[in-house]
This record gives sequence, C-alpha cells and structure tokens, in this order.
Amino acid sequence: MTQLKKSWRWAVFLSLILVILSAGCGNNEEPEKVIDAAPSELEKAEDEIIQSQTISRVIQDCDVGSQEAVLIPDQIPDWSILPINACYQLWLQLKDDPRAYDGRAQITYTNETKESLDELVFRLYPNADRVYGGSLDITSAQISGNHLQPEIFLEDKTGLRLNLENPIQPDETVVIELEFNGRLTDGFEDSPGTYGIFNYSQRDDVATFINWYPILAVRQDGDWQSEPVIGIGDAVISEVGLYLVEITAPADLQVVTGGSLIGEESQNGEKVYRFASGPVRDFPVVASPNFIMIQDEVDGVNIQHWGLSGGEELWDEALQSSANSLEVFNELFGRYPYRELDIVVVPLQLASGVEYPGLFLMRDDLYSNSQGRSFLLTTIISHETAHQWWYGLVGNDVIENPWQDEALTTFSSLIFLEQFEPQVHDGTVDHFEQISKEVNDNLANSDVRQPVAAFIDQAENYSPVVYSKGALFFLELRKEIGDQAFFTALQEYFSNNLYKIASPDSLLDEFENSCQCELQNFYSEWGLQ
Repeated sequence: MTQLKKSWRWAVFLSLILVILSAGCGNNEEPEKVIDAAPSELEKAEDEIIQSQTISRVIQDCDVGSQEAVLIPDQIPDWSILPINACYQLWLQLKDDPRAYDGRAQITYTNETKESLDELVFRLYPNADRVYGGSLDITSAQISGNHLQPEIFLEDKTGLRLNLENPIQPDETVVIELEFNGRLTDGFEDSPGTYGIFNYSQRDDVATFINWYPILAVRQDGDWQSEPVIGIGDAVISEVGLYLVEITAPADLQVVTGGSLIGEESQNGEKVYRFASGPVRDFPVVASPNFIMIQDEVDGVNIQHWGLSGGEELWDEALQSSANSLEVFNELFGRYPYRELDIVVVPLQLASGVEYPGLFLMRDDLYSNSQGRSFLLTTIISHETAHQWWYGLVGNDVIENPWQDEALTTFSSLIFLEQFEPQVHDGTVDHFEQISKEVNDNLANSDVRQPVAAFIDQAENYSPVVYSKGALFFLELRKEIGDQAFFTALQEYFSNNLYKIASPDSLLDEFENSCQCELQNFYSEWGLQ
C-alpha cells in the first residue's frame, strides 16, 4: 500500500515519486488393438482415481477445474501438496441501496495443526472504525449442521469466536456455514480515519467491498492471531485459500473482483456472476455502473484497467506501466500465475494505492492531468503491481514485520524506475538517502525491523523508516552482494515461499545462501538483526 502524508516535506516527496502511504475399444478383426488399448485406458482411469484421492477435500470442494481455468497453464500447482486448508464458497447479494449487502459463506476447513481445536476465530475487519468504518454482522453460524452462538470479542468488534462443543481433531475437515450482512461507509466526511476500501462514493457511484466477508484468522504458535486494527499501514494477515464466489447485482452494475469470471447469467432482472480465484489470500469486490475498461496482455496475463470519467488521458499510461512492471518482475522474481490482473480506480483517502491478490485500487485524483502526476501515477502503479509478489504470492506478517513487504515492494518499484524512468529513479534514491539520514539522526530507534505498533505515537515516521529507509536497505544490499546473488536470492525466496506466510529470516537467509557470505553485521547496521 502507498500512504499519503500531509506535511510539506511529504508533499515534496509526493511530487517527486511516491505517495507514501486466480476408449475407444478395438474390434473382433484386430484383437491385438483391444489388448493394447484397454490397459492404457485403465491406467488413465487409475491415475484419475489416484489423483482425486490425493487432492484434499478442501481443494475438491472449490472445484479444481474452475480454479485451473483462472491460472496460466504452466503455473497450475500440484494440488496434492498445495498448502491450503480452507475453501471459501461465498454468495454476495448487492442491493438497490449500494451501501448494504447480504452474504452467505460455506467454508470447508481442515485442521492442519497438531492439536485439537475447541474454537475457531474469524476476523470481521469492516467493523473497525479505523481503515474500514462500516459494519459486518453475523446472523447465523453452523458447523457440520450444528448451530453455534457467535461471540464477538476485541474492542473494535473485529474478532468472532465460535466455541465448539466437539473439538476439531488434527486432520479433521469440517464445513462452516455463516450468514451475514454488511453496510459500507457513506463517503469520507464522517470517517476521517478510513481509507475508502469499504466505502460507497455517491459522487462517483462506486462501491468498494474489501474484506466484506468473515475470514479465518491465522493460527500461529498455538494461538489465533487476533489483535484490534491499529490504523497504520495494512490490517490483514491471511492464509492462502481457494474461492468460488457468486455475486448477484443490479443489472446496471459492473462488478470487478480479484478473481476471474467463469460464468454469468441474467435472472429476475439482475445479473448473476460466478468467479473463481486460484490460490489467493483475499477476495476483493468493486462495483459501479460508471467504469470504463481498457486492457492489454503481457506474458499471458490480461491486465484490465477500470477507470472513471475525468482521468482518460492517463489510462493508457497507467495500463502500460503495470504491463511493463509485470514483465520485469516476472523475469526477476518469478511468474505471476493468474490469467488476470485488475487495476480499479476508486475514491481513496490516506492512501494512493492499496493492494489485493489479482487486483489493486488506485486513488481517483491521481489521474488529474496536472504537472508531475504522470510519473507519480506510474510509480504508484509499479509499487502496487510489485505487491502481487510481495504480500500476495509470498505473504508475511504485515503487523509485526511491515518492512518485509513494503520495503521490498518500494525497492521493486525502483527497479521499474531504473529501466523506464531513470531520472526519476536517481532523484528518488537521493531522496531516500536524505530521509535515511534524517531518521538516523533524529529518531531514538530508526531500525527498519519494527512492528506497526511501534509507530502508534509517531505515525509520521512509519513511511520514512519502513518504506524509504527499508527500500534503501535493499538497494545497498544489492550493491553489497552483486546483481546475480541478489536476484537469485529473491527468486529462491519467491519459489520457496509461494502461497505461504514467510518469516523475515527466511528472506534474509536467502541472501546469505546466495552470496555464500556472512551478512549479519550488514543487517545489524540497518536494524534488521
């Protein structure tokens, strides 16, 4: 995510580069052919049976065929070893009132821990006053047909606990059924601490539904991760799952999601859309009757840019920047696996871009054709495109280690600038060096490796430390070990942690493995050890 700061110094930085913030058979005349053909068909049938037996129920419930349809053919994973423990089948009903919706979830979940679970914890992120500002209420909960009483906890009402009479044993699979409804914020006037990611803009007639459904909390070290939303940086840590989503909406709405459309039909004056995701961490939805879409294709990926009237002059440039970024990152990091990537222009505040798997949001006023907006827009586009790798495909704990994706993503954007905007690249690096010196001189703790909570009383220092100094760390590390070792390490980090939540040390260790050198002192200089 790129964040926006209000001081004059950050305004200068904004104008410079970056807003901080899915048998035939034989015949009697040729018996030898019958003998040859029959074993072949039998072997094929046996292979299919064996494959279905090795694919977990979780993955089977999310329809392997639909999941494969949204992936680039050579990026289809080995389903028998894919680290996925949840299939989300979701139904979303959008109403004539664009702020309100009803939903239903059927979640197939396998307990992959080594302990029995006497509770399940879900996150209801829209209830947080910070970042979201709306509501998400659970009206019914069942597990394997048994009704449960949901328990809301956490002061911001973003935690939901289901206490289980029959604990879920290790390797046991259950089906969780939830019914819910939600309501978006209505503009920004009464929601000063929100980003606009769970918001209805009457001016543009755009409804943005981010984290609109109950999502399983991450379980780590024998406990569910469930802290209130801080309101700085990103809020969500989530495991990769599979999604099948059916959205019913008024016929005039264009519905854009992080997945790919696999079917649609008209029904009772409404449109019914069906989407599949591939392996993803989240399923964002945006809807409006006013989107205008342009598209391009690169490396087998259909990139779609959904713009709003008034920013047409920069649509092509934004689309091309994402295409160029994707091509570069495919080569340097590893392949983007989905057939589609969506860029959606929406009203935002406190952020200029926000990332989700297969989709990212761009702030609408970045498309105003004023001097300097063009390269600012393309820089943010490249930043959010890079987040498809660092956060989307390789996850991390964005609360405890925000630098792990944000610093690496900001550095990745520098790679784009290095190739396509070299003057902007040089100016940006100079600015990062200035910021790094300032935070080192003025802050008691300027370590890059700090949790979001460390910035609660100094939010203005979050971006300088995490984004700017963090990106400069990767720039200097590249110089320290050389391009070959550096990019080999990133490729190994990507391939070894694809669809997982990676630890910070798994990233740092890859650089030492690649260069066959000791970097502990170097890491310590940047506050990473």
